[in-house]
Amino acid sequence: MTLIEPLLTNAQNHGELQIWPNQAAQLVLFQQLRYCDIINQPMNTDQQLTNLIDQVVLPALRASGVANRHFHH
Repeated sequence: MTLIEPLLTNAQNHGELQIWPNQAAQLVLFQQLRYCDIINQPMNTDQQLTNLIDQVVLPALRASGVANRHFHH
Protein backbone atom coordinates (compact mmCIF):
# COMPACT_ATOMS: atom_id res chain seq x y z
CA MET A 1 0.00 0.00 0.00
CA THR A 2 2.62 2.48 -1.03
CA LEU A 3 -0.04 5.16 -1.60
CA ILE A 4 -1.23 4.98 2.01
CA GLU A 5 2.20 4.83 3.62
CA PRO A 6 2.98 8.58 3.29
CA LEU A 7 -0.36 9.42 4.94
CA LEU A 8 0.30 7.00 7.78
CA THR A 9 3.88 8.21 8.18
CA ASN A 10 2.64 11.79 8.43
CA ALA A 11 0.07 10.80 11.07
CA GLN A 12 2.76 8.92 12.97
CA ASN A 13 5.16 11.89 12.79
CA HIS A 14 2.43 14.14 14.22
CA GLY A 15 1.74 11.74 17.09
CA GLU A 16 -1.70 10.80 15.73
CA LEU A 17 -0.88 7.15 15.08
CA GLN A 18 0.06 4.80 17.90
CA ILE A 19 0.73 1.63 15.92
CA TRP A 20 1.09 0.91 12.23
CA PRO A 21 -2.19 -0.49 10.77
CA ASN A 22 -2.01 -3.99 9.32
CA GLN A 23 -2.33 -4.65 5.58
CA ALA A 24 -6.10 -5.21 5.80
CA ALA A 25 -6.66 -1.84 7.49
CA GLN A 26 -4.40 -0.12 4.98
CA LEU A 27 -6.37 -1.68 2.13
CA VAL A 28 -9.65 -0.42 3.56
CA LEU A 29 -8.21 3.08 3.89
CA PHE A 30 -6.93 2.96 0.32
CA GLN A 31 -10.32 1.77 -0.94
CA GLN A 32 -12.05 4.61 0.91
CA LEU A 33 -9.73 7.19 -0.63
CA ARG A 34 -10.18 5.63 -4.07
CA TYR A 35 -13.97 5.56 -3.68
CA CYS A 36 -14.09 9.23 -2.71
CA ASP A 37 -11.86 10.15 -5.62
CA ILE A 38 -13.62 8.06 -8.30
CA ILE A 39 -17.27 7.98 -7.27
CA ASN A 40 -17.71 11.39 -5.69
CA GLN A 41 -15.35 13.91 -7.17
CA PRO A 42 -11.63 13.95 -7.72
CA MET A 43 -9.82 15.61 -4.83
CA ASN A 44 -8.28 18.63 -6.43
CA THR A 45 -6.87 20.33 -3.36
CA ASP A 46 -4.75 19.41 -0.37
CA GLN A 47 -7.59 20.72 1.82
CA GLN A 48 -10.04 18.17 0.39
CA LEU A 49 -7.61 15.35 1.15
CA THR A 50 -6.88 16.77 4.60
CA ASN A 51 -10.61 16.90 5.36
CA LEU A 52 -11.06 13.29 4.29
CA ILE A 53 -8.15 12.17 6.44
CA ASP A 54 -9.24 14.22 9.46
CA GLN A 55 -12.96 13.43 9.22
CA VAL A 56 -12.94 9.82 8.00
CA VAL A 57 -9.58 8.07 8.11
CA LEU A 58 -8.26 9.16 11.51
CA PRO A 59 -11.61 8.63 13.29
CA ALA A 60 -11.72 5.12 11.81
CA LEU A 61 -8.18 4.44 13.01
CA ARG A 62 -9.06 5.82 16.44
CA ALA A 63 -12.10 3.55 16.65
CA SER A 64 -9.85 0.57 15.92
CA GLY A 65 -7.45 1.65 18.65
CA VAL A 66 -4.44 2.40 16.47
CA ALA A 67 -4.66 6.20 16.51
CA ASN A 68 -4.41 8.71 19.32
CA ARG A 69 -7.51 10.56 20.40
CA HIS A 70 -5.86 13.99 20.16
CA PHE A 71 -4.69 15.81 17.06
CA HIS A 72 -1.37 17.62 16.95
CA HIS A 73 -1.99 19.99 14.02
